Amino acid sequence: MSQILPSITITLLLLPLASIASSEIPSGIHFNGPVNLTTVDSLLDDNSVFTKRNAILDGHIVRQISISSFIFSDGKREIQIEVSDKVKLEQSIDANTDLRIFGKFSGGNSPEIEVDHIQVL
Repeated sequence: MSQILPSITITLLLLPLASIASSEIPSGIHFNGPVNLTTVDSLLDDNSVFTKRNAILDGHIVRQISISSFIFSDGKREIQIEVSDKVKLEQSIDANTDLRIFGKFSGGNSPEIEVDHIQVL
């Protein structure tokens, strides 16, 4: 019993620190200049099993396939994207929301982009 009280006290004292440490602190640079964009066409034209490359695309999410899988269109062609659990948006989006996605393209039989970041334009 004498060991339980100090353990509870320490836990209660450290609990606020744990929540501060786990909260996301905004970081990174918010650059509004030119970006080297890729098109879905250029990704799908270089679509071998071994193709892996970074990709930045502008367009829209046109439909949802599963909880984290969507179809993305750049206005000409469509590609499946897998959105990371780390991606958080402060606003809801729809099929008309202009987006810029940042991720890694993987080619093969079912090419897709693993999205690390979404920017609402």
